[in-house]
Amino acid sequence: MSELDKTKCRICRRPATANMDPDWGYLPVCAHHEKYLDEALLDFYYKDPQDRLVGFGLALETINPEQPDLTRVRCDKVPLKDGHLWIGSVSAPCMTCLVLYVEMIVEDRKRILLPSEVDPDNLDYQKYVARRGKEFKRFIQLGLISRDEALSVFDRLVRNV
Repeated sequence: MSELDKTKCRICRRPATANMDPDWGYLPVCAHHEKYLDEALLDFYYKDPQDRLVGFGLALETINPEQPDLTRVRCDKVPLKDGHLWIGSVSAPCMTCLVLYVEMIVEDRKRILLPSEVDPDNLDYQKYVARRGKEFKRFIQLGLISRDEALSVFDRLVRNV
C-alpha cells in the first residue's frame, strides 16, 4: 500500500483520520467508519466465534505480565493450522479477519452504488427500484453508505420510472 493510499479511508476513500491497524498501518479509515468498525468489533466480541465475522486473540503461551502486548496469539475463529497468528494482546481483534471484513464491506458498497443493470423498459423495473430503495435505506442505517451517495444513485434510477 502506498503512502498516498494510507491517507484515504479503505472503505469510502474519504480522508482517513485513524488507522485500525496500529502495527502496520494497513487499515486507514475515516472517522465515520472508525466508529462503525469499533461498534461492530464490540458487537462481535460478545458473540460465539462461529457467529461472528472477526476473530480475537487467544494466547498460545503464558502471558508475561510485564509485556502483555507481546504475547504469541492466534485467532479464535479459525483453526490453528490455518494461521492468523501474531504477536500482540490477548483479546485483540485478528487483523486478518478485520481486513477481510472491511473488504467485504467495500464489495457491498461497490455493489449497492453500481448503476442499474435492469432495463427501465422491463416490466419489473419499478419493483427493482423499490427493492434498491430499501437496500439504500438499510445501508444508510448501517452506516455503510452516506445519504448523499444513496440519493445520487437512487435519483438516476427514479428518472427512468
